[in-house]
Amino acid sequence: MKFKLAVMLGLILAICAPAQAATPPVPSDKVLVIVIENHALTQVQKDAPFTYALGQTYGLGTNMQAVTHPSKPNYAVMALGETKGITSDSGKTVKGPSVFSATVAAGRSAKTMAESMGTDRCRTTSSSLYVPRHNPDTFISTDKPMCEKYNFDYGKYGASDIAAGKLGNVEFLIPNQCNNAHNCSLKTFDSWMKKQWALITAGPDWKSGRLTVVITADEDDKKHGNVIPLIVASPQLSHKVVTSKLTLYSLHRLLAQFGHTPPMAGGKTAPDMAAAFGLQVN
Repeated sequence: MKFKLAVMLGLILAICAPAQAATPPVPSDKVLVIVIENHALTQVQKDAPFTYALGQTYGLGTNMQAVTHPSKPNYAVMALGETKGITSDSGKTVKGPSVFSATVAAGRSAKTMAESMGTDRCRTTSSSLYVPRHNPDTFISTDKPMCEKYNFDYGKYGASDIAAGKLGNVEFLIPNQCNNAHNCSLKTFDSWMKKQWALITAGPDWKSGRLTVVITADEDDKKHGNVIPLIVASPQLSHKVVTSKLTLYSLHRLLAQFGHTPPMAGGKTAPDMAAAFGLQVN
C-alpha cells in the first residue's frame, strides 16, 4: 500500500510540476541566398524534388512573386529595393547604395560567391557559364570598390569559406548558367543543390544555428503568373508553410534586416518575410 501511495504521489507531482522550458532557438545573423533561373514554384515541386523537400522540411512559401521580366530588374530589386529603371538584360549600370554596401557601412559583412566567374573579382563581362546580370553588385557602379573586394569566384573560395564559418551576414551564392537551370534542367540544379546542401549543413554557421538559407528564383517561365519558389531553411523552422503573398521586395527587406540597415524603396513597405515565417533575425 505504501508503495502504491508513493507511486501515485510521484505521478501527481510529475503532472503538477512546472514544465521545463524548451531551449529557445538561436536567432539567425547570416543569410545565404541562392537563385534559380526562370522557373515557377510548380516546376520546382515537380522537377527538383530535393530542393522542394527542403521547403517542406523547413519553410515553404507558396505565394512568392517576382516583380517583372526579364532577369536583371528582378536582381536589382533584391539588391536595391527597386528596378532603377532597368527593363532589359542589357549592360546598363545604376547607382546605389545597395543592400551590400549599406550592410558593410553598418559594420556587418556582405559578400557574393559567383560560380564560374574566374579569377577576376567583380567580373563585368560574360562567359559561357557566367553572366554579370545575375550578379547584382557588378552593375551597381557606386558599389565597385566593395564589389572588387567582396565579390569572388565560388569554385576558388566558396567551399573553404563555408567550411570555415566565414559566410557574410548577407551573402549570395550564384550558380553558373548550367547549375542555375537557365541553360540546363531543373534536375541539374537539384543535383547541384544537394551537393551544396551537404557542404552548407556541415559548416559551423549552420551547425551553430546562425545561418538561414533562402532559395528562390528571379522570375518564372512566363507561364505561371510569375509565382516563383521560396524555400527558407533555418534550424529555427520546421514544416512551416506560408501562403500569404511575398515578393522579391520582401527578400530585399529580409536582406536589410540581416544587414542591420533600413530597407530601400519598395522594400520599406513590402510584406515582412521574417515575420511571415516567424524567423528570428539578430
